[in-house]
Amino acid sequence: MKHFNSKHTGNVKRKNIHIAGILHTMALMLIASGCAGDREPGDKKDLEEGIPTEVSFSISSRFNGIDTRADGTAADPENDNEMINDWFMVFADRNNVVRKVITRSEAGIKTEGNPVEEETFRFILPSGTYSVYAFANISKEELKSATKGATDDGLSFTEGIGITQADIDGKTWTTELNNWDIESKPIPMSGFLKDIQVKTTIEETFSIEVVRMVAKVQLLFSNPTATDITVKGISLDPVTSSGVSLFPRNSSGISYTHLGESPYTALSGATYGVLSVDYTTPVEVAAGTTQESPVKKSVYIKESLSTKENDGAFTVGLTVSHADGIQEHQQYNITKDIRGYINRNDWIVIPVTLSQYDVSVEALFYPPIGGYPAVLSTVAPDGSQVFTFGTEGEFAIVPHVIDKLSGTHLAPTGYSIELGTITDESGIFAKTPTVTTTSASLPEEITGTLSTAKGKATVEVKVKIGTQAYIRTIYIIRS
Repeated sequence: MKHFNSKHTGNVKRKNIHIAGILHTMALMLIASGCAGDREPGDKKDLEEGIPTEVSFSISSRFNGIDTRADGTAADPENDNEMINDWFMVFADRNNVVRKVITRSEAGIKTEGNPVEEETFRFILPSGTYSVYAFANISKEELKSATKGATDDGLSFTEGIGITQADIDGKTWTTELNNWDIESKPIPMSGFLKDIQVKTTIEETFSIEVVRMVAKVQLLFSNPTATDITVKGISLDPVTSSGVSLFPRNSSGISYTHLGESPYTALSGATYGVLSVDYTTPVEVAAGTTQESPVKKSVYIKESLSTKENDGAFTVGLTVSHADGIQEHQQYNITKDIRGYINRNDWIVIPVTLSQYDVSVEALFYPPIGGYPAVLSTVAPDGSQVFTFGTEGEFAIVPHVIDKLSGTHLAPTGYSIELGTITDESGIFAKTPTVTTTSASLPEEITGTLSTAKGKATVEVKVKIGTQAYIRTIYIIRS
């Protein structure tokens, strides 16, 4: 059984639908043959080109076994369209001339209703050195259309015609991949092998692995409240809104070595934004739903980078309504362990606990008289809770709790505030934040003083409501 790879990391799990490209040449020993008179003494030639040779080739979309940031418990694909439904391969010789283009049907394999994670086929290929391009769930026509640029007609391969690898390396896939409709279309995949040698002296066996061109973000909804909750839509931020490369790539070009280890290299001019998904059929999460048996909902997105001030976290937004309420509310959840990047082929699993309460934070600032005007920027709408101050002075952070069923603020006696980890490597706090009680009728505040130093600090705020705890990490910037 073939598996995807996964890893549990705190409240967020990064699973890899991982398929980095590794060449497995199962027999590399050259069996010398021929008469001594055929070669001059000391002749080191070991590859005669152009001899028709039968080769065995495997194509797969499974985890390759390399230890990565995403390793851990294996998991099967959840949908046939996450698997290989069709493919074609291109073999270009050492002079970058296409010598063979073969499709799945030409290899004698049934295509309709036959999704796989791996399969092997045999065919005849002239001996020589080749670079191999593999495309799964992409037809030749789709490839040409999706890579069509302003000054070219798109990528196509014709036997006997040369290609330029440099052009293929950074080729842009322009067809929309975000919010991929997994129920109607299999996920496009691409793969690449460089400089394989097809020899005539042994049975040739090779393997190529293809990489899905999207990441899978899966939300696991639980509902510990006593009333049903309906999720009408979600948002993810930031997500790439421009085209992505045809093949996975890092700073060296086409490469799989970064998958599960480090961020990909984006194409020049890449843009990012909020991806909103409205559910035509709302997601019903019944009262008492646990994380052991959650309601699952997935969205497929392009590989994305985050350079936000919240340490590069990605933000999940929810549009929810409650059975006993009359209003819809936005609830935001920031990924804690998935930061900086989401690579193609990643499988990101985010547990989301729906709540009766919405916890938000606001900042109040008291700069010194005669000081420069304070610049206070609260990026609360995306859940990141980033506050930027333009000068030194005293400040207060005030948490607020809203009861979503009534749409009103919870009385201060209904919750308590604690501080968790505080980091201040830049020394921007002249007075480290502490919890301060103002009066019995007003909520507690977190007060501190900013110094003249510039930099960034984080404050972890824990709001306790009964047996539930809501943790918010506040990012404070002194600019």
